[in-house]
Amino acid sequence: MSAFKTLMKMPQTKLASKCIALEELLQRYYQFEEVHYDLQSKYQILQEKFEKLSQQHIQLMQSIQNDKDSISQKSYKKLDSYLNCAEKIELCAIEDLETQKLIEELKQQNQKMKEEVSQSKQEYQRLQSIFEQTQTELLRSASVKTASDSKYNSLIDDKSNDSIQSYKNEIARLNKIVTSLRVELCQYKTREYDEEWMKAQLIKYQKQSQLSSNNNKSFDILDYVDN
Repeated sequence: MSAFKTLMKMPQTKLASKCIALEELLQRYYQFEEVHYDLQSKYQILQEKFEKLSQQHIQLMQSIQNDKDSISQKSYKKLDSYLNCAEKIELCAIEDLETQKLIEELKQQNQKMKEEVSQSKQEYQRLQSIFEQTQTELLRSASVKTASDSKYNSLIDDKSNDSIQSYKNEIARLNKIVTSLRVELCQYKTREYDEEWMKAQLIKYQKQSQLSSNNNKSFDILDYVDN
């Protein structure tokens, strides 16, 4: 109220100048307020842009990390594939070596069987020669016996006949073995290498050879003829 009274007492010129100054001050205030709002609006826009850029930056970093993970995973799978291929190549090489070794062993067994067949043929020929010689000697020995030894000669003839029959049976058995071996040898030339088949044939042949060897021990007639 006192300020109003002071203004009323003030001269009009001075009051007018103060009003003008106040009006200018208000005008500046309005301008400042307008600039303030404008700056605040620009700040808000910049803030939104910053948040958007920050979000894009986060998404970009996530995308880069995902790409890194994907590339790392693909690289790991590719490396693992290379390692598996290398391991398979190494296993194939080892299998090839083992197959080659098996083929060599089968070839050696085949050669061994051929040699044993040849030895069996030679043994058969030797036994056949011995049988023929023994038969000749028995016939010659029987022809020179005297009539006074008829009973003794009859016993000898029985033994000789038994021995001859045994020789005939043995030769027939050996003929079957040789024929069987010849057939198996011919079949084996066209057969693929089969380890189990060769082992079975070898065991069969060894049993037959052992049986033949055991039967040969029973031929005591040779000792009798020599005496």
